[in-house]
Amino acid sequence: MTAMQKTAIVTGAATGLGAAYARRLAQDGFRVALVDIGPTDAVAAQIEAAGGKARGYACDLRDPARIAATVEAIDAEMGGGDVLVNNAGVYDFTPHESVDLELWRRIMSLNVDGMFLMTQAVIPGMKTKGWGRIINVASNSCFIPPAGLTAYVASKSASIGYVRALAGELGQYGITVNAIAPGPTVTGTTRGAFPDEESFLAFMQGFVKDQAVKQISYPEHSAPVVSFFASEGAAFVSGQTLVVDGGHAKH
Repeated sequence: MTAMQKTAIVTGAATGLGAAYARRLAQDGFRVALVDIGPTDAVAAQIEAAGGKARGYACDLRDPARIAATVEAIDAEMGGGDVLVNNAGVYDFTPHESVDLELWRRIMSLNVDGMFLMTQAVIPGMKTKGWGRIINVASNSCFIPPAGLTAYVASKSASIGYVRALAGELGQYGITVNAIAPGPTVTGTTRGAFPDEESFLAFMQGFVKDQAVKQISYPEHSAPVVSFFASEGAAFVSGQTLVVDGGHAKH
């Protein structure tokens, strides 16, 4: 099948990184299923206006029944998922001693459980087709963890371990499993963690001084890597994590 005959599912596709990844995959010729708890109409309209195909699916990735129903609907309406980008996630800056079990579970239920449930739901269809691409969005904080993000870093590190383990199980079916680990990126969510634009830009510039590439990161910097992992050209690449942070995390 060509990309035009394939469907990419992107979670957390309403804004930020997920929206950028969805637009790039649509540009590559994939039909795109936009999965998010929030409205995806704006992203779908952008893709359709550019000549692509997209459809939104409202889904709370903390709800196993809703995930199953969403994947079933994508199967019926868009031919099933050939590419899955597990992008949806949440973080919280809280010192470790102040992280209670409720906060820990809130982060893990989306970042880890949602990733697991979405992946498990699409694998049967990929096996039937003998082709699939699973791409987890991790974080460079797994390699240079900042203070106050223990739950988030633990969840994103789990996604990298999951990639390594799952790649070994699925390669025989023509399915690759990889992760991308962006650094701090300019998105509405990241901006929203700061009281004003000045403090946000100071935070971003603090990373730039330690990067090899002296630029602030935007979603468009990592979208081409998702495009590569989803492509035919990446058929022999699996179980890998590619850090896309301007050379900040050197591991």
